[in-house]
Amino acid sequence: MKIHHSITKLIARVGFSASRSFNTTSNRAELKHSLKGNNLSEIIKYAVTIIMVSLLIGCDNNNSNPAGNDPVMDQEPWHIIVYSNPSEISVLDSTRNIQISAIVFDSLGDRLGYGVPVQFSTTAGDINSVDLTDSNGVAHGYLFPGRNAGYFGVFARYCNSPDTLENDCWIEILPGPPETIITTTNPDTIWAPDKEDNHISRAVVYVRDVYGNLVDFNWVVFEILNEPESPEGISFEDGSHRIIEPSVNGIAVTQVKAGTMTGRKTIRAYTWHDSTNFPDQVIESICDSLIVQ
Repeated sequence: MKIHHSITKLIARVGFSASRSFNTTSNRAELKHSLKGNNLSEIIKYAVTIIMVSLLIGCDNNNSNPAGNDPVMDQEPWHIIVYSNPSEISVLDSTRNIQISAIVFDSLGDRLGYGVPVQFSTTAGDINSVDLTDSNGVAHGYLFPGRNAGYFGVFARYCNSPDTLENDCWIEILPGPPETIITTTNPDTIWAPDKEDNHISRAVVYVRDVYGNLVDFNWVVFEILNEPESPEGISFEDGSHRIIEPSVNGIAVTQVKAGTMTGRKTIRAYTWHDSTNFPDQVIESICDSLIVQ
């Protein structure tokens, strides 16, 4: 609107009536009139004015407002509320996005209208950087999650107020189902009970999805292979050769006790790709790094 009023004043100075809208036909008619009744300097001024009108009207018509409204803010932005829909998504949903909405309010608690610039940023994935509020005072960002699972922040702020007007929401990107497991022992060397005090090791299993994210809340089965179920062989903390432990933050742990029999020991661990279908899709790992001396 300010552009149009400025153009009106500029044209009025060279002796023509002007309106808020311009078209090619009226420009030609007024230019013919100017050629008959004005001197050369006035003609040049008017020609420059017409060029400016064409350029500015073109720029004004290329804004991002679908309704053709000029941004109007009766009140200054005072507060932003940010929320997401949905609040969680799987790393496997690579074609899906999370809609982030930022609502901008004035100091009276009323929503502002169209045209308030809101800048979005995130600690995960990709999101469009800037959007203008619509007529309801809502700006939208669309987050495409990356391949890292976990909790991540999405931030929205009023672009002209970098220090004071900002808010955030948090989303959870979930890992996929288990695809691989790795079994290790720590320490790798323990002693028979009649030789040294250090006769306890820990078998540790890492459960990961296809992108390497640790997968929580899966049951992991530990088995001792090729050992006698007697004091000579190694055993788990409950004295058995088979024990089930949950993965906490994608890691399952159990203790291994040395027997009197020395040598290299073998531990098998396995879980399931689909926890609702236990007999199928077993994922296993064999570890033979433990030595009893």
